[in-house]
Amino acid sequence: MTTVVAILAAGDSRRLGQPKQLVQWRGTSLLQHAVDTAATVAPRVLLTLGADADALWRSLRAPPSLERVDVPDHREGMSASLRAAVARVDADPTVQRLLVMLVDQYAVDAAWLRDLLALADAHPQRMIASRYAGLRGVPAVFPRSAFSALAALRGDRGARALLRDEPDPIDFTAPHAPGDVDTPGQMPGE
Repeated sequence: MTTVVAILAAGDSRRLGQPKQLVQWRGTSLLQHAVDTAATVAPRVLLTLGADADALWRSLRAPPSLERVDVPDHREGMSASLRAAVARVDADPTVQRLLVMLVDQYAVDAAWLRDLLALADAHPQRMIASRYAGLRGVPAVFPRSAFSALAALRGDRGARALLRDEPDPIDFTAPHAPGDVDTPGQMPGE
């Protein structure tokens, strides 16, 4: 079953005041960390870019599996990135699921993503959500049957909205919080 990873990185980091994608963590940018992590678990990785797209793309050591997906309407919110990622893979019938992750979830590692994919292998028609801090969210795996719902999202409603409304998703208990960088007080420590 072919899985594509979509890294959502198109935001303009208004609350942080600098591109969160370039925040350093453990000697590398959050963007490079997300790309490197995703590339270890899937043969194809989509990177959605909007604000500062060209500069961010140039900052990367891009593996051959990485595809740039421009999101011209990125100011609409996370839904624009999700729609762009789904549009890129929807016409390819070999793509049976999309693993969605966020660029600023610095504590997500390859083991976490592999565990999600193992659950997706066991339950190929179900959404697989990470559960942490009492919430269901991303990283998460969406089967092809959920692509149209992802593409229908609008505004700053991300994948969490689908996972919250899903009557019967499979929850993966996360080993720790995924990290989140939206304000200067949330900058990751080494």
